[in-house]
Amino acid sequence: MGKINYLLSAEIQLVALSATVANSDQLTDWINRIHGPTDLIHSDFRPVPLQFYFCNPKGLFPLKSGSDHNQSPAPVSKQAWWAGNKSRHEKRPESPGLAYVISQLQQRDMLPAIYFIFSRQGCNQAVAEVSHLQLLNEQEAEQLKLQN
Repeated sequence: MGKINYLLSAEIQLVALSATVANSDQLTDWINRIHGPTDLIHSDFRPVPLQFYFCNPKGLFPLKSGSDHNQSPAPVSKQAWWAGNKSRHEKRPESPGLAYVISQLQQRDMLPAIYFIFSRQGCNQAVAEVSHLQLLNEQEAEQLKLQN
């Protein structure tokens, strides 16, 4: 855990945070069996409301119209997606790269943000794609240098 260790008691070996685990009791039981005593701390309090957006090559847009961006988005069916296309044989538009998505978020002062990637290979590709980006301001960069 590196530099975070000074914030934890010596007996704490693992800290995990998830806003998406539906079966938290089962996960806690499994971690308890594998790693030893485990406590689940559950809270419904959300200090920062979720806002759902989508990004395409034209920019970043709220998934919900109006002011209620923090409601869960309605699932988009394949039929709804294809409705705007002339032919079912057209290829799906290419998704913008992660660096573009981050630039759109940064322009709107929406960082930090959560971006889901569902594979280890995808995570490795994302790290390579954004390794050149500078996401810290001067003060944050200096503070990070002092900690290392």
